[in-house]
Amino acid sequence: MKIFAHWITLSGVITTVTASCEPPLAFRPPTYSNESLAGVFTNISTTLNKYFSNSTFDATNIAIEVTSSQQALWSFFWAATNKSSQAGATVVDGSTVFRVTRSTKIFTTLAILQLNAQGRIADLDYSIASYVPGLKQDGNEPQAVDWSRISLRDLLNEMGGIIDMYAYADILTSVSASSLAAFGLPPVTNSTLASVPACELNLSEPCTASDLLSALQSSLPVLRPNVEDSNSNVGFSLLGLAIANVTGLSYEESIRQSIILPLGLNSTSFIAPNIGSGAVPKGNSLWSWDVGINNPSVGIYTSSRDMSVFLRWILANYLDIHPTINWFTPGFYGVGSHNYIGMPWNIFRTTAVLPQTNRPVTFNTVVGTLGSYTAVSIVLPDYDLAISLMMSGALGDPNLILEYITFPLVHQAEEIAQNNLKSIYAGTYSSSSIQSELNTSVTLSQSSARSLFLGSWISNGTAILPSLVAFTAMRGGQGADWYFQLAPTFTTPLRRERPGNRTQLGEAWRWVNILEAPADQGWNDWCVSSFDGESYAGTPINKMIFWRDGSSGEVDELEIPAFNVTLAKMTSS
Repeated sequence: MKIFAHWITLSGVITTVTASCEPPLAFRPPTYSNESLAGVFTNISTTLNKYFSNSTFDATNIAIEVTSSQQALWSFFWAATNKSSQAGATVVDGSTVFRVTRSTKIFTTLAILQLNAQGRIADLDYSIASYVPGLKQDGNEPQAVDWSRISLRDLLNEMGGIIDMYAYADILTSVSASSLAAFGLPPVTNSTLASVPACELNLSEPCTASDLLSALQSSLPVLRPNVEDSNSNVGFSLLGLAIANVTGLSYEESIRQSIILPLGLNSTSFIAPNIGSGAVPKGNSLWSWDVGINNPSVGIYTSSRDMSVFLRWILANYLDIHPTINWFTPGFYGVGSHNYIGMPWNIFRTTAVLPQTNRPVTFNTVVGTLGSYTAVSIVLPDYDLAISLMMSGALGDPNLILEYITFPLVHQAEEIAQNNLKSIYAGTYSSSSIQSELNTSVTLSQSSARSLFLGSWISNGTAILPSLVAFTAMRGGQGADWYFQLAPTFTTPLRRERPGNRTQLGEAWRWVNILEAPADQGWNDWCVSSFDGESYAGTPINKMIFWRDGSSGEVDELEIPAFNVTLAKMTSS
């Protein structure tokens, strides 16, 4: 193991042209216009139309929307071409209602975070038993779940180690007798059948809280808590009970008052709307199924338009929902090398999207299926984008569908962000017009592989980049192939008044060291991050402040506090 000096802020490697340990946030999230994404959306629509024109999807309905935090950006709708296969709407648009299954968990999680921020839920690390008094361990079953050891946070992160589904996961009731026989399963005795919840045998009878709590008294753990993630819809049913107990309202009414009404989600409810407004295949008994106590995990009915409004609000407010929580950060490892678990996100973090860099792209997702309904919600906070996908009917290959949408979309968003770095920040900054007695200049360069980086730096007549490289190599002991990339800090914008009644707004950035070395050499891809390295007389060496003109918004000066110098922008890159 190598011990890194404080000067080594980010170590990294390359595979011929790319470095691994790049800052994950190389730019501020871009803003979009209809024109900036028009081409990529046209291409995505063409690809999807071709894919869904296969006869496999003759009875399938699809609604997809993409939004930023500011506006809806694009939508795609596909109605079943076999109209006789549908019991509901035969035309699909933004108001068509679908069951969105596990995307309901986003609503439940938001309600929990709001209650915690308000102090009505004191601590997410309190046990679920503290908020659901009826939850207790069967004294006659010592191996039953110890609810005092499972917190609200555990359940939000799917780390409670408890059963997944209650009263709708048993293939005894969902698979035909002939199929059961083909599985080689033994016959079920009457006494065993009597143990199956009555509400599972009869879908017209919703399961209740007392049904669930009674069943959980003798429930055995699936895993030890906080060891490995395993989806648990039951965990969200318990969170729904906690919401009801804290608010004094039913779970459904609490969600309606705290989320649905304030956001104007007029097509969103826990009750099946008129069948004519929904994407409902014929023979689908699950459209009007009241899932009862399972509402907090799979109960929401909504339209793509409403879901887009909801995700747009989340994108715009996720850092302000709770004073100490960034809602999109992971809490635990997931299954596989690129997956993490959040509240309630399955977070997919991959370097496969951007071929010119090893900077990862992060997708916060929730996906679920209920009968013929499938719904996927995706949030990409680094790009200020969110995607909702709803389907009824044949599913096809969801991974392929998501790749058709997300990869080209991210490619275009990345191009916009890189162009912003080039046009707004890159260029040469000089002391000549501000402090003419100095011979100081900095050239900030931009490339798709390195984003914004130090191209050259002359301080009082001396080229200092070679010295920075040598110093960094000496401290790191990892060779001399370093470059210095700038990254935004997202701190509170600065403001100062200048002569002539001119206002400037400042953005603080930091440059970080990235080592270029072969990616396949053992631990080279082991990244240790610190954006606050060496200082000089108490001032960070690597801090730079871009000053924008308060009227035009254009960057016109670069301040480097440790060098006590402000440079005027002379040329753009």
